This record gives sequence, structure tokens and C-alpha cells, in this order.
Amino acid sequence: MLNKYDVAIVGGGITGMVLAHTLARHDMRVIFVIDSTDLTLQQAQSEQEKQNDRAFALSHNTISFLLRCGLLDECDINEEKRIDDILVIDESGKELVSISKADNANNSIGCMFSELKLRATIANKLKTVLHNIELLFVTSIDELYVDEEIVFMSCVSNGQKIEFKAKLLVAADGKDSFVRKHFNIPSYERSYEQVAMCFNIRHPYNIKNMAVEKFSTHSTIALLPYNSPYESSVVWILKNQNAEKLNAMSNDELEKILTLELYDLCGSVEIISNIQSYKLVEKKIRKLYHTRTAFIGDAGHVIHPLVGLGLNLGLHDVISLVQLILRYNTAQIDIGSMTLLEQYHCERRLQVNSVSFMTNAMHYMGVQSNSKFVRNMIKIGMNAFNYIDPLKRKIIQSI
Repeated sequence: MLNKYDVAIVGGGITGMVLAHTLARHDMRVIFVIDSTDLTLQQAQSEQEKQNDRAFALSHNTISFLLRCGLLDECDINEEKRIDDILVIDESGKELVSISKADNANNSIGCMFSELKLRATIANKLKTVLHNIELLFVTSIDELYVDEEIVFMSCVSNGQKIEFKAKLLVAADGKDSFVRKHFNIPSYERSYEQVAMCFNIRHPYNIKNMAVEKFSTHSTIALLPYNSPYESSVVWILKNQNAEKLNAMSNDELEKILTLELYDLCGSVEIISNIQSYKLVEKKIRKLYHTRTAFIGDAGHVIHPLVGLGLNLGLHDVISLVQLILRYNTAQIDIGSMTLLEQYHCERRLQVNSVSFMTNAMHYMGVQSNSKFVRNMIKIGMNAFNYIDPLKRKIIQSI
């Protein structure tokens, strides 16, 4: 007889782990299908992963959710990496948008986390609820079938064929989602023709707990709190051809260019980490669900990283889906029903589309648009947003 679970989750990333842990804490039976090459839950990290570690910004609401779920402790929140203020400026240093704790009900706007440390922290917490979770490390998924009554999956794990059923399937398997491709779900995709260069720097000026985003005609640079007021994590966004030229330069040459761009903000710049480069794409599906299937995180939406909200959107997907699953389960209503899935999509559509629209507008003001008129119109819009305090507060407090 096949094992039967409440929820099957495919994908071992942060969103998948958070969903698995949260459901298991509420006594839902979960099977967590993870690629065998993913080392996070196998208590190992490759040297390449350690060298490619990135910093993520989590919003105040996201952190509060993780604290309530027991996935973070207060000691995990580093004071030096806290974001209390956000400043957006143009190439001349003129303020476009300024956001402070006062706009977020006097709460910090967010905090920076190392991706590897965050994954390891959540993985350790996940092990406390393993009595309700089966971890299945697979080399392949040979069969995946859904209908109005059940989810069926057949996988290969440790050379053995494993088959099981579930009421609901959740795809948390990233931007190249196997589940999305398996069901032939079309996605809207486009390349931004841009590259994000990510690394850490040291500088002489104190920019304690402030995140800064500077737009110019040829690049966009974000400075985010790192280990001290004199260190920052950098996301440098450039057109493909410009990124190719910079990637060919030495660190000394890059430091000189960055110092010219950032001197008024933080002084002379010293690069203190490896430089990682990522091509930027936008990818979305029309509906965040399929028969007995929900898509969360990058499996459903990949946005431009300008405002650093990609992971937050994914975790808000988790919050919404968990609330619906627990509500339907308590009422003894099928958690894989189309009614639940349609409600999940409706709850998430507005925020996902709003953040996508906002980042695309900022993208066009940055390195993409050569039109002075377009850039000036977007600047006017950002200035208007800056002075409409109720709107600004509503948006900041909802993320």
C-alpha cells in the first residue's frame, strides 16, 4: 500500500523548508522531495557554495513570521546588519525616495542575512519536527501525476524506487521548476539584458544601518548593511556589455571605478570578497496553481532584484498558503481543492504584480532606458511617492 501524505513539497530551498517546517508543526504529514545534490539538509556545504555565499534582505514582516514559527531566534538577528533607513538617489546624489523606521510603525525595515547561514539555521530547526516530515533525497522524479482526487509521484532515492500519494503538491523548486515544466505550464519570460555583480566592500565612512540605492545612466548600485558600519554588501547592476568589461578588470581597477561612484556616500572602496555575477531575468506564470498544485517563490515568479524583495515574496507565498491549508484542514475541507488554490492565487496576485511593476519602473529609470524623458517621468513619480506618507507607509508595512 502506498504511503499517503497531506502535502508533498518539491524543492529544498528556503521557501520549501519554511513551508515544510510550518506545516509539520501543525501536525500535517509532509513529504519533502529534495534533489540529492542539495547539501543543506545533509549537514554539508561544498567549497563552491561557501565561496558563492550571498546576502539577502528580509523584511520586518518576514522576520516576524519566522520568529513566530520558531525558525529564527532573536539572537539570529545581527544588529549590525539591521536596515533602519533606505535612501534612493539619482546620479547627482539628489534624494528620490527616503524611508525610515517611522514609515514602518517604528520597526526596523529589515535585516541582512547570509544565504548559507539562513539555510543552515532553518535546516537545523526543521529537524526538530522530523516526526511529521519524511525527507526524500532523489536522483530523479520518474512519474508525476495529478487529478481531481490525488497527487501521485514515483522517484528514485538511493537506487530504490519510491512511490507515494498526497493531497496537495507544492512546487518550491526554483526558477527552472521541474514541476512547472512537467505540466507544460507556460511562463512569461524576458531577459533584462543585465548582470548583477554581488560582493562585499570595506569603506571609511560610517553608514550604519542604512541601505542606499544609487541610479545613474550606466548602472545601478545598491549598498546594504554588512558586518559593521564600515562594511557593505554591494549589488551592482549593469548592461551585459558593460558587465563583461568590468568582469575582465582587476579588483584594483574595479575599486577605483566604485570609489568614483560612491565616494560621497562611503569614501574609498576596498573589495573584500569574491565577485559573483548573475544574469537577470523576469519570469512569471499566469496562475500560481494547477490541479492540486501550488507554486511558491521563484517557481511562480522571478522579479528584478532592484528592491531585494524576491525571497520576501516567496515567504509571503508560504504565509498565505499555510493559513489557507490550516483553515481548510480544520474545517475538514480538501486541502487540494481548486477553491483553496484559486483563493491562494487571488491573495498573492496583487502583491506579486505590484512589486513586479515597481521594480520594472525602477529598472527603466536605471540602466535600461536611454530616454531622458522616461527617466524624468519616473523620477517625478518616485518623488510623488516620497511625499505621500500614507501610501508610502501602507506599502512598506505590507511587505
